[in-house]
Amino acid sequence: MEARADVIDAERAVREPAAVFESPEAVVACEELSTGEKVRVLVQWSVDARELRGTPDSDDRERPRDLLERIDAALAGLDESEWRSHEAPPQRQ
Repeated sequence: MEARADVIDAERAVREPAAVFESPEAVVACEELSTGEKVRVLVQWSVDARELRGTPDSDDRERPRDLLERIDAALAGLDESEWRSHEAPPQRQ
């Protein structure tokens, strides 16, 4: 699940952030993605986590909330002028 040191597939990262990156922090640290791509990945991860939050699986009930906080912190760490232009979440494909 951790991002590999070689080439990152940015399109896959946006579609399946948790499959490509170990954590939101790993997205921010990835030198291969532009700030805009990082924002798209983190926003999609947020959408995914919000969907999980509504599932009845008790083992995951707290995890999405914690993950959302980490995603918000990761977004806050990016250059705000870059990510504000990406206000609308990407559409799931």
